[in-house]
Amino acid sequence: MISNVRFQGVFEGKEEVLDERILLAGAGSVGSSVAVNLLKVGFRNVDIFDTDEVSEENILVSEYRARDVGKSKVKALMGIVDSKLDEEQSWQFFESRVDKNTSYNSYKHIIVAVDNMETRQQIYSSLNLNKEQILVDARMGLFKFELYTMRINKLGGDNFYEHTLVDQDKIEPAPCTMATIGFTSQWLGSLTVNSLVQFLVGDKQDLKAQSVSGDLRIPLLVCQNY
Repeated sequence: MISNVRFQGVFEGKEEVLDERILLAGAGSVGSSVAVNLLKVGFRNVDIFDTDEVSEENILVSEYRARDVGKSKVKALMGIVDSKLDEEQSWQFFESRVDKNTSYNSYKHIIVAVDNMETRQQIYSSLNLNKEQILVDARMGLFKFELYTMRINKLGGDNFYEHTLVDQDKIEPAPCTMATIGFTSQWLGSLTVNSLVQFLVGDKQDLKAQSVSGDLRIPLLVCQNY
């Protein structure tokens, strides 16, 4: 069993949060980084959903390896994290997309790392807004990113997050073959898991929501608390 001694102080007295069930939608550049960080922190119950395959363009901007090209992302990711999981960690990998029929209520926390707005809209519209649940939405551009973390039952109607869920046709597409670097996805993956941890046991336990935007070229972080 792998010791998680470096994080013992972080979760001291609240170790039970590591058993709370997490849904990770998307296992691409950001999603694979999120998964590795969830593993390192020690979360024990994680379900990961994705239907895509690893391509050559994915290798330098994700956690995938050259030998993973052509494999489904969830199978490749399972191969990456499986040897590091201990007997207390129960992770599941699904070659399917989340949709309106996904049982979101069975999860304590939901992390969205998909590459399209339609899925984000579908996930949000399917949530029970009265449930005590944390939603983390990670969005990545070439050098920029946006990160939204919120307690679903604290948002209320017509909230700030709903206004970010614009229609897909209003967003300029950025294909995975476009020039970029892995720093963006690695940074966002780490920040995503850190934000979840801070909302659970850190200095953001009293926040309803938080939005963070960043630009690696400056570098710059802009944070708004709600």
